Amino acid sequence: MPGLVLTLYLLEITLHRAWSTQHGISTVTAMRGDSVNLTCSCECNNLTQFHSEWNYLGRHGKLSNPKSMENLSRMVTLKDPNKGISILEITDVDLSDAGIYACTIHVISPPPALSFKGNETKLVVHATPRVWLSSSSAGEDPLVEQVMCVVSEFYPSSINLSMISTCGESQYFENNTHLMKNHDGTFNMTGRALVTTTGCVNGTEVICFAKHVTGEWNRTIRISDVKHEALSFQNGVSTVTAMRGDSVNLTCSCGRNNLTRFRAEWNFLGRHGELPNPKSMENISRMATIKEPNEGISILEITDVDLSDAGIYACAIHVILPPPALSFKGNGTKLVVHAPPRVWLSSSSSDEKHHPVQVMCVASKFYPSSLNLTMSTTCGESQFFENNTKLIKNPDGTYNTTGRALVNTTGCVNGTEVICSAKHATGEWSRTIRMSDAMYEGQMQQLPSEVLIRAGAFVAFVIIACGIILRYQISCENTKENVDSSAA
Repeated sequence: MPGLVLTLYLLEITLHRAWSTQHGISTVTAMRGDSVNLTCSCECNNLTQFHSEWNYLGRHGKLSNPKSMENLSRMVTLKDPNKGISILEITDVDLSDAGIYACTIHVISPPPALSFKGNETKLVVHATPRVWLSSSSAGEDPLVEQVMCVVSEFYPSSINLSMISTCGESQYFENNTHLMKNHDGTFNMTGRALVTTTGCVNGTEVICFAKHVTGEWNRTIRISDVKHEALSFQNGVSTVTAMRGDSVNLTCSCGRNNLTRFRAEWNFLGRHGELPNPKSMENISRMATIKEPNEGISILEITDVDLSDAGIYACAIHVILPPPALSFKGNGTKLVVHAPPRVWLSSSSSDEKHHPVQVMCVASKFYPSSLNLTMSTTCGESQFFENNTKLIKNPDGTYNTTGRALVNTTGCVNGTEVICSAKHATGEWSRTIRMSDAMYEGQMQQLPSEVLIRAGAFVAFVIIACGIILRYQISCENTKENVDSSAA
């Protein structure tokens, strides 16, 4: 009997371990505006019914009264009873969603009815920067331009801003950068540089680089040689690059200052300048013409730029006052429209032991089509299948591509991070997913079931042994009674 009590005690300990969980905080990183899934598992399979509760513990997990995530429009709880998993899906992620989330799973059936607290998850939310470039005259010298680079709505605040030019000299004022915090928690920064175009017959391009935790971003503006342009007003095509959804200004100058009155015409010549009948840009809702008479400049402002806006634009300036009345045909401007990729990462196990794990990286909605997709790990081995990347063109002209890799986390006690990097004309984009050592976890998950089986077998053995002993005692007592009665 003492042996049976000890066996039941060991069985109770085994059951407790089987339904317990390791306490720790995992980290999930998301971009503002994306959707993200937070996962909680009870490490128990084939549940018939369970209830899960998700709570928000605050930005640093210090809320005295955790906030329930039930009945919130942007948050939905999904359940997978077969694997004992609860998923909190958050759509349109915002900076205010960042913080610590915790879940509790209440097992209803099969019995016993148990509750356990899952691992806490830290949600980190980043906001990608938007880069803008503009130029203006820096003084009386027509060969010197002041270029201003504005980087807006990014988070976290750490960012490295720099500017270079392809021709001429540029002087970037690093101590003139200003960091400002917006009401929504994001940040803006402004940098300035003086660019001299002396000797640049074909002008120069000024590139502003913004290196941020979300990737490297850049924007380019083309500056013509102002003095040369004022003398000859030569025909040539300059290039302006814009991101889809941004606003962009196309500039045309006649090289004459202090005009009292002039009229400007803007026309679209087609994607490659091939249209026999150019399309007028007047009376188009997304396009507005701005004039600067003092500098003889006409600006075509295009808002909410789309891929279909890409092509050659030309302007003509008709001087009315002061005389003489002249007409100038401006340089053609080629508008190049890019669409940055959106990068997603997901993982799925390829066998029952979770080794190796297949990781899939998807880059979507990007243009142009040239994109270099790579995957790397901080621990373990990865095999990236370069010949398995597929390029798909979408109806809107953008592209999607998918890459796959097999990741082995053997020996990575603290797990590993898989980083997918997408190098594109719009910058370098990356997304990270954290994976635990699947083999180690698999062994930890299998251990309770093995102990249960052994403990159950031992209990069964004890019960059978006790039954045999009890039956033997009863048989002996019956035999003794028969012998006594015979003797009597």
